[in-house]
Amino acid sequence: MMMGAATGCMNAPETALQRLSEANRLAADLLVQFTKAGDAANRAVMADTDDASVAFAHEAEQATQAVQRDTDALGPILVGLGYSN
Repeated sequence: MMMGAATGCMNAPETALQRLSEANRLAADLLVQFTKAGDAANRAVMADTDDASVAFAHEAEQATQAVQRDTDALGPILVGLGYSN
């Protein structure tokens, strides 16, 4: 029982303001990652060589994966804050 109480004290619940701040951070990162993905996709199309095109396409894919991670993290936070779909 003491172990459970000690563990609970170390992980204090987040306030609504902390969750909102995290949601804002994730939303800002989403904007950055969308921009990176779009720019890399444009560079992939406009590249002079196949190697450069592949490298830029890989960069676009990495940014797209970052968008997915941020989206997956943002969803539960927004639901917890009571925002509608």
